[in-house]
Amino acid sequence: MPEPTADEVAALARRTAERVVKVLDKLGRSLDPEMDAPPDSLEVDHPALAGCYGTAAPGIDLLGERAGQPTLRDAPPPRRLPESTPEMLG
Repeated sequence: MPEPTADEVAALARRTAERVVKVLDKLGRSLDPEMDAPPDSLEVDHPALAGCYGTAAPGIDLLGERAGQPTLRDAPPPRRLPESTPEMLG
């Protein structure tokens, strides 16, 4: 492959920076330290537990082959309502 041009490197850096800003925004963080909220005591005292809570609340797997993906749920199939009949309608 040919060496990338300066414009290609700049475009890649710009796209990467935009994605980083989006991820930080979703996490309630920013590149400006003055804008970031101070960490709560759980994050400071128990960072691993805080990480578990942070992924469990929105239903994201933290460990294993499905790490970072939505948690699979074992839910019963939805109940089917009986179809209406002329007798039911009165």
